[in-house]
Amino acid sequence: MKSLISIFVAFLPQRYRRAFPSYEVGSTEAWFSGFIEFLVVLAWFMRRYFAWMASGMSVVPQQTFFTGMERAGYQAVHAFSFLSLIAFFVSPITLLLFYLTLEGLFRLGTAWITGEAACSLPLYLVGVLHGKAEQILREKKLGPRVADEVMRAESENQQEYDLLVASSRPKETWKEDAMVISYQDLWYDVVAHRAGDPPRRFVYLLKKRLGPPRGMLRKWERYDPNDVLRRHS
Repeated sequence: MKSLISIFVAFLPQRYRRAFPSYEVGSTEAWFSGFIEFLVVLAWFMRRYFAWMASGMSVVPQQTFFTGMERAGYQAVHAFSFLSLIAFFVSPITLLLFYLTLEGLFRLGTAWITGEAACSLPLYLVGVLHGKAEQILREKKLGPRVADEVMRAESENQQEYDLLVASSRPKETWKEDAMVISYQDLWYDVVAHRAGDPPRRFVYLLKKRLGPPRGMLRKWERYDPNDVLRRHS
Protein backbone atom coordinates (compact mmCIF):
# COMPACT_ATOMS: atom_id res chain seq x y z
CA MET A 1 0.00 0.00 0.00
CA LYS A 2 2.86 2.36 0.84
CA SER A 3 4.54 1.73 -2.51
CA LEU A 4 1.24 2.29 -4.31
CA ILE A 5 0.84 5.71 -2.70
CA SER A 6 4.49 6.51 -3.52
CA ILE A 7 3.71 5.86 -7.19
CA PHE A 8 1.13 8.66 -7.14
CA VAL A 9 3.37 10.91 -5.02
CA ALA A 10 5.91 10.62 -7.86
CA PHE A 11 3.62 12.78 -10.01
CA LEU A 12 4.20 15.71 -7.63
CA PRO A 13 7.08 18.21 -7.73
CA GLN A 14 9.50 18.31 -4.80
CA ARG A 15 7.71 21.12 -2.95
CA TYR A 16 4.62 18.91 -2.62
CA ARG A 17 6.47 15.64 -2.07
CA ARG A 18 7.84 17.08 1.15
CA ALA A 19 4.29 16.90 2.53
CA PHE A 20 4.53 13.08 2.30
CA PRO A 21 7.80 12.25 4.10
CA SER A 22 6.68 8.68 4.81
CA TYR A 23 6.35 7.85 1.12
CA GLU A 24 9.76 7.72 -0.49
CA VAL A 25 9.86 8.02 -4.28
CA GLY A 26 12.57 5.83 -5.78
CA SER A 27 13.34 4.86 -9.35
CA THR A 28 10.92 1.90 -9.21
CA GLU A 29 7.99 4.03 -8.04
CA ALA A 30 8.89 6.70 -10.62
CA TRP A 31 8.97 4.07 -13.41
CA PHE A 32 5.56 2.69 -12.49
CA SER A 33 4.21 6.24 -12.17
CA GLY A 34 5.33 7.07 -15.71
CA PHE A 35 4.10 3.73 -17.04
CA ILE A 36 0.63 4.20 -15.49
CA GLU A 37 0.41 7.73 -16.90
CA PHE A 38 1.46 6.54 -20.35
CA LEU A 39 -0.92 3.55 -20.38
CA VAL A 40 -3.98 5.31 -18.96
CA VAL A 41 -3.67 8.42 -21.11
CA LEU A 42 -2.92 6.41 -24.24
CA ALA A 43 -6.09 4.35 -23.66
CA TRP A 44 -8.06 7.57 -23.12
CA PHE A 45 -6.53 9.03 -26.29
CA MET A 46 -7.49 6.02 -28.42
CA ARG A 47 -11.00 5.87 -26.96
CA ARG A 48 -11.48 9.55 -27.74
CA TYR A 49 -10.16 9.04 -31.27
CA PHE A 50 -12.60 6.27 -32.16
CA ALA A 51 -15.51 8.09 -30.50
CA TRP A 52 -14.60 11.28 -32.38
CA MET A 53 -14.44 9.57 -35.77
CA ALA A 54 -17.71 7.70 -35.15
CA SER A 55 -19.53 10.86 -34.09
CA GLY A 56 -18.07 12.75 -37.04
CA MET A 57 -19.48 10.25 -39.50
CA SER A 58 -22.88 10.31 -37.84
CA VAL A 59 -23.12 14.10 -38.10
CA VAL A 60 -23.26 14.01 -41.91
CA PRO A 61 -26.74 13.24 -43.25
CA GLN A 62 -26.83 10.00 -45.22
CA GLN A 63 -28.24 11.72 -48.31
CA THR A 64 -25.36 14.21 -48.33
CA PHE A 65 -22.89 11.39 -47.82
CA PHE A 66 -24.27 9.32 -50.71
CA THR A 67 -24.48 12.38 -52.98
CA GLY A 68 -20.82 13.08 -52.31
CA MET A 69 -19.87 9.53 -53.13
CA GLU A 70 -21.84 9.64 -56.41
CA ARG A 71 -20.05 12.80 -57.52
CA ALA A 72 -16.50 12.19 -56.20
CA GLY A 73 -16.44 8.54 -55.26
CA TYR A 74 -14.34 7.44 -52.34
CA GLN A 75 -12.34 10.68 -52.57
CA ALA A 76 -15.22 12.41 -50.79
CA VAL A 77 -15.03 9.88 -47.96
CA HIS A 78 -11.26 10.30 -47.72
CA ALA A 79 -11.56 14.08 -47.73
CA PHE A 80 -14.15 14.06 -44.98
CA SER A 81 -12.10 11.61 -42.89
CA PHE A 82 -9.01 13.79 -43.37
CA LEU A 83 -10.84 16.94 -42.25
CA SER A 84 -12.29 15.11 -39.26
CA LEU A 85 -8.81 13.87 -38.34
CA ILE A 86 -7.40 17.41 -38.49
CA ALA A 87 -10.23 18.68 -36.29
CA PHE A 88 -9.47 15.88 -33.82
CA PHE A 89 -5.76 16.67 -33.55
CA VAL A 90 -6.19 20.43 -33.15
CA SER A 91 -8.68 19.96 -30.32
CA PRO A 92 -7.22 21.27 -27.01
CA ILE A 93 -8.21 18.09 -25.18
CA THR A 94 -6.49 15.95 -27.82
CA LEU A 95 -3.33 18.06 -27.61
CA LEU A 96 -3.34 17.70 -23.82
CA LEU A 97 -3.79 13.93 -24.01
CA PHE A 98 -1.07 13.68 -26.64
CA TYR A 99 1.32 15.64 -24.44
CA LEU A 100 0.52 13.58 -21.32
CA THR A 101 1.13 10.38 -23.28
CA LEU A 102 4.59 11.60 -24.28
CA GLU A 103 5.20 12.86 -20.74
CA GLY A 104 4.43 9.44 -19.28
CA LEU A 105 6.83 7.85 -21.78
CA PHE A 106 9.50 10.41 -20.89
CA ARG A 107 9.03 9.92 -17.13
CA LEU A 108 9.29 6.13 -17.28
CA GLY A 109 12.30 6.41 -19.60
CA THR A 110 14.01 8.87 -17.26
CA ALA A 111 13.40 6.60 -14.24
CA TRP A 112 14.70 3.57 -16.15
CA ILE A 113 17.81 5.20 -17.63
CA THR A 114 18.92 7.70 -14.97
CA GLY A 115 16.95 6.61 -11.88
CA GLU A 116 15.54 10.11 -11.46
CA ALA A 117 11.92 10.65 -10.42
CA ALA A 118 10.66 13.32 -12.83
CA CYS A 119 7.37 14.93 -11.87
CA SER A 120 4.47 15.89 -14.12
CA LEU A 121 5.07 19.21 -15.89
CA PRO A 122 1.52 20.60 -15.34
CA LEU A 123 1.87 19.94 -11.60
CA TYR A 124 5.33 21.49 -11.67
CA LEU A 125 3.87 24.65 -13.23
CA VAL A 126 1.18 24.67 -10.54
CA GLY A 127 3.98 24.52 -7.97
CA VAL A 128 5.80 27.43 -9.62
CA LEU A 129 2.64 29.56 -9.57
CA HIS A 130 2.03 28.53 -5.97
CA GLY A 131 5.54 29.63 -5.05
CA LYS A 132 5.11 32.98 -6.81
CA ALA A 133 1.80 33.56 -5.01
CA GLU A 134 3.42 32.72 -1.67
CA GLN A 135 6.29 35.11 -2.42
CA ILE A 136 3.90 37.95 -3.28
CA LEU A 137 1.84 37.38 -0.13
CA ARG A 138 5.00 37.15 1.97
CA GLU A 139 6.33 40.41 0.56
CA LYS A 140 3.00 42.09 1.25
CA LYS A 141 2.92 40.77 4.80
CA LEU A 142 6.47 41.95 5.56
CA GLY A 143 5.76 45.46 4.32
CA PRO A 144 7.87 47.78 2.17
CA ARG A 145 11.55 47.11 1.63
CA VAL A 146 13.89 49.69 3.13
CA ALA A 147 17.66 49.80 3.41
CA ASP A 148 19.15 48.11 6.45
CA GLU A 149 20.03 50.18 9.50
CA VAL A 150 23.51 49.50 10.89
CA MET A 151 24.41 50.72 14.38
CA ARG A 152 27.57 50.42 16.45
CA ALA A 153 27.13 49.00 19.91
CA GLU A 154 26.94 51.34 22.87
CA SER A 155 29.61 50.87 25.51
CA GLU A 156 27.25 48.92 27.80
CA ASN A 157 26.47 46.44 24.97
CA GLN A 158 29.98 45.84 23.63
CA GLN A 159 30.35 42.63 25.60
CA GLU A 160 27.34 41.22 23.74
CA TYR A 161 27.92 42.58 20.22
CA ASP A 162 29.83 45.18 18.19
CA LEU A 163 27.39 45.78 15.35
CA LEU A 164 23.59 45.72 15.16
CA VAL A 165 21.90 45.21 11.78
CA ALA A 166 18.16 45.89 11.54
CA SER A 167 16.58 44.70 8.29
CA SER A 168 13.13 44.70 6.69
CA ARG A 169 13.73 41.17 5.43
CA PRO A 170 15.09 38.01 7.07
CA LYS A 171 18.64 37.03 6.13
CA GLU A 172 18.27 33.30 5.60
CA THR A 173 22.02 32.63 5.46
CA TRP A 174 22.89 34.54 8.63
CA LYS A 175 23.02 31.62 11.05
CA GLU A 176 24.63 31.90 14.47
CA ASP A 177 28.14 30.39 14.62
CA ALA A 178 27.88 29.42 10.92
CA MET A 179 28.22 32.68 8.95
CA VAL A 180 30.96 35.32 8.89
CA ILE A 181 30.17 38.81 7.58
CA SER A 182 32.57 41.19 5.84
CA TYR A 183 31.55 44.83 6.30
CA GLN A 184 33.69 47.92 5.73
CA ASP A 185 36.89 45.83 5.61
CA LEU A 186 36.17 44.25 9.00
CA TRP A 187 35.02 40.74 9.87
CA TYR A 188 32.11 39.80 12.10
CA ASP A 189 30.48 36.66 13.48
CA VAL A 190 26.71 36.43 13.60
CA VAL A 191 26.11 35.78 17.30
CA ALA A 192 22.34 36.28 17.71
CA HIS A 193 19.15 37.50 16.12
CA ARG A 194 15.92 38.88 17.56
CA ALA A 195 12.67 40.53 16.58
CA GLY A 196 12.59 44.25 15.85
CA ASP A 197 10.04 46.97 15.20
CA PRO A 198 8.49 47.67 11.76
CA PRO A 199 9.60 48.29 9.11
CA ARG A 200 12.85 46.54 10.21
CA ARG A 201 11.47 43.46 11.94
CA PHE A 202 14.68 41.40 11.81
CA VAL A 203 17.61 42.35 14.01
CA TYR A 204 21.02 40.64 13.90
CA LEU A 205 23.85 41.04 16.38
CA LEU A 206 27.40 40.80 15.06
CA LYS A 207 30.63 40.39 17.00
CA LYS A 208 33.99 41.50 15.60
CA ARG A 209 36.57 38.82 14.79
CA LEU A 210 40.24 38.93 13.80
CA GLY A 211 39.93 37.77 10.21
CA PRO A 212 38.11 35.68 7.60
CA PRO A 213 37.00 32.12 8.36
CA ARG A 214 39.41 29.26 7.76
CA GLY A 215 38.46 25.88 6.39
CA MET A 216 35.14 24.72 4.98
CA LEU A 217 33.01 24.63 8.12
CA ARG A 218 32.07 28.32 8.08
CA LYS A 219 30.94 30.48 5.16
CA TRP A 220 31.29 34.21 4.67
CA GLU A 221 29.64 36.90 2.61
CA ARG A 222 30.24 40.57 1.86
CA TYR A 223 27.51 42.78 3.30
CA ASP A 224 25.97 46.02 2.04
CA PRO A 225 22.98 47.65 3.80
CA ASN A 226 21.37 48.22 0.38
CA ASP A 227 21.51 44.54 -0.61
CA VAL A 228 17.90 44.09 0.48
CA LEU A 229 16.81 46.61 -2.17
CA ARG A 230 18.99 45.34 -5.01
CA ARG A 231 18.02 41.70 -4.60
CA HIS A 232 14.37 42.58 -5.01
CA SER A 233 14.81 44.65 -8.17
